[in-house]
Amino acid sequence: MHRVATLSGELDHERKFETISQNPSEILFISTADSELAGLAKIWSGRFGKKLGLFQSGHLLHPKVAENFIDNVVRKAKLAIFRLHGGYGYFPHLLDEISHLKIHEVKTRILVLPGTDEWDPELMRFNDYEEPLVNRMFSYFREGGIENMVLAADAVELLLQNRNEGFPEAFEVPKFGWIENSSAVKIKKHETGRVWITFYRALHQSGDMAVIDSLTESLQAQGLAVSKFYAYSLREQSAQQELLRKAEQEPPDAILTMQGFSIGNGPSGKSRDDRVSFLETLNCPVIQVPTSTEDREAWLNNPRGISASNAAMSVALPETDGRFFGTVVGFKHDEVFSYGKENDSESEFRLKRLEPDKSQITHVSGLAANWVLLRRTENCKKRLAIILANYPNKDRMN
Repeated sequence: MHRVATLSGELDHERKFETISQNPSEILFISTADSELAGLAKIWSGRFGKKLGLFQSGHLLHPKVAENFIDNVVRKAKLAIFRLHGGYGYFPHLLDEISHLKIHEVKTRILVLPGTDEWDPELMRFNDYEEPLVNRMFSYFREGGIENMVLAADAVELLLQNRNEGFPEAFEVPKFGWIENSSAVKIKKHETGRVWITFYRALHQSGDMAVIDSLTESLQAQGLAVSKFYAYSLREQSAQQELLRKAEQEPPDAILTMQGFSIGNGPSGKSRDDRVSFLETLNCPVIQVPTSTEDREAWLNNPRGISASNAAMSVALPETDGRFFGTVVGFKHDEVFSYGKENDSESEFRLKRLEPDKSQITHVSGLAANWVLLRRTENCKKRLAIILANYPNKDRMN
């Protein structure tokens, strides 16, 4: 899943080198998460206007691109905030360029924060601020949500005034929870079953819910009752306990999950759990319905559909938990967002939000309805088929 550190940045040199066309800004925010950038574009633009610059850190993996960005964009900012998923291991060139910037006593103030929910002490050597302040800033983004983004904007204003005190505590945002349905689609009088949709907390935090809403309506049109659950990770024991509690009251007939990777326990000596994963406890089919990190055009042009990294995260690893693969239900879609002067293309930021694919969602909702029907059918009324592989893959008469 992550690159192997043989020669530092060896794979990055294979990426196409493209110069950065972004205009310098007083305030720069560079993040790995599209959902975070989309949320900040809405919340911070009203506060900072054309002083704000947003950038996706995924473009900065190539050493020359990182150097170009630091020299031509970061060097001219008053404050640059980096939220980097993978830390130094994934962005060595970018962070080394930041170190070079500090050696030359450039006036830009640098704030480097972990891109996940876990503190990374290694990043402190790239910061211009003491650890308590960096940790407080990190807490706003770790918790996420509109209230904390507003607090982070307040903190940025204090930093621009060279003030290092007066930063309020972050609002604690639940790491998991259920969302009530607000869909206008009416369920049939006689429900055919109940399904759960599980998805990442970041989508709920940033309001990037179009795919979930569209999937919910399509399932309801099939006569299925839908419960929606967000979580930072299904690995967390507290999230699993909540799902078990819900299952006692309203057991699901099927689960559709947009969360990737595997949550299986694996071998652990004498205390090895006999279950492949926690999901087995819920005793129903689990269908993997991921969203792609690419746009729909890439899906159509790729003979294999999704990219290798998407296939690993959303197909291969989930299958080790015993999940079935449905299909991709949403793709990244660019939205032009202007936080600068009108008709100034270089002051525009291209937000990446998820857009539902109606045909794929219709297929998935029909698939889920069939699995629910099969589960609710008495065993004596089921018809079985045995499919044998034709291998080698040449027809043989004997």
